[in-house]
Amino acid sequence: MPVRTGWEVVVIPNPAIVAHAFFDAAEHAKTLRKPMTEIVKRASEEIAQNFAVEGRPQKWKSLAEATIANRTSEGYPASPILDRTGALKEAATSPDSWQITTGGQATVAALQVPGYERFHITGAPNNNMPQRDWSYLDPAFDEYADQVLADWVFEPMVAW
Repeated sequence: MPVRTGWEVVVIPNPAIVAHAFFDAAEHAKTLRKPMTEIVKRASEEIAQNFAVEGRPQKWKSLAEATIANRTSEGYPASPILDRTGALKEAATSPDSWQITTGGQATVAALQVPGYERFHITGAPNNNMPQRDWSYLDPAFDEYADQVLADWVFEPMVAW
């Protein structure tokens, strides 16, 4: 008569090993500069895409004829939109324009761009300037950033 047998292996890690892995993850979470650098690189790419297609998810409003006339009379090209001198586009699309600071339990990434950038993001109705949000980030960017941070924080635990 044939005999069947089965095996079950249960591994119960030593609680000290589990605790050590959690403490390593907590310590790792204090140093978020590396994952934030990766995230701001992706944000810069997203912003570059906004400039490349002149607006996402919706196209920016076309430049007024008076704006085009001003640009050309000052020696600048008539297009692209939001790229008269190149200063805003260059700063907004460069990962080097992000200032990453850490302190206490916070890590902050702030984009350093020319001071007039906010008028394009919000628009300036009193000056007939329509809103052209060059800082738009696709909703998938949030998921990407969350995953990069989660991978970084839990990396020490995976190593155990």
